[in-house]
Amino acid sequence: MNVLIIEDEVNLARQLVKLLTEIDPKIKILSVVDSIQSAVAFISKTENINLILVDIYLNDGLSFEIFEQVECKSPVIFCTAYDQYALKAFELDSVDYLLKPIKKLSLQKAVDKYKRLFLDNNPSEEPHNFSDTVQHLYDQLKQEKRYQKNFLLPYKDRLVPVGVSEISYFQADYGMVKCVTDDSRLFPLDQSLDAVAEKLDPNNFYRVNRRFIVKRDSIVDVEYYVNRRLHLNISPKPQEPVIISKAKVTEFKQWMNVV
Repeated sequence: MNVLIIEDEVNLARQLVKLLTEIDPKIKILSVVDSIQSAVAFISKTENINLILVDIYLNDGLSFEIFEQVECKSPVIFCTAYDQYALKAFELDSVDYLLKPIKKLSLQKAVDKYKRLFLDNNPSEEPHNFSDTVQHLYDQLKQEKRYQKNFLLPYKDRLVPVGVSEISYFQADYGMVKCVTDDSRLFPLDQSLDAVAEKLDPNNFYRVNRRFIVKRDSIVDVEYYVNRRLHLNISPKPQEPVIISKAKVTEFKQWMNVV
């Protein structure tokens, strides 16, 4: 089985190569490319690609653009940090996905699904053309999801409307969730941090750990922390440090680098 990997994170690409080799020593990695341009060039001149693993976010844009520029006759497995509402589209269209950080078991299941769908059938059949399917997924992901724009929050003896754009971060603190605005106002919320995360635009807010959801524009800078973790300096400054675990560092960097 010949596999093409499209991934601009060097460590992730190496991890995929390693895991694929462990899963099936017969897998041949044709190439690892790191951009839309290099992927288009490789696919255009290569006919024996059995499977493509591709990151949705590349440094030069969304990887869907690859399939707008070149016809794709190979099954595609996407590597993605998208939330579940978007991932459902991949399941319905029989194009698999890996949710970052990528685990060996998840990759094993995706490869097994490919083999079941495309190797266990009649090998003489013409390969499926995935261009239309990928375009359909692209269109779905580009559709605007309705996210919450305001919260009606308690303040003393009344309720105050607070725009989501005014909020710097949300914090779970001893069983209570609070939000802090850009001008340092603090409001309690009567819902869990998980529930809040579902209502926020993931392009603007990121769940950095169990206790914090942080707005992109509130991040002043990022410091390296012990054990390969990251420390976020955000404004206004919380009373406790905002730390990103080693497992989420790559995903966070990708989120920050999105255009």
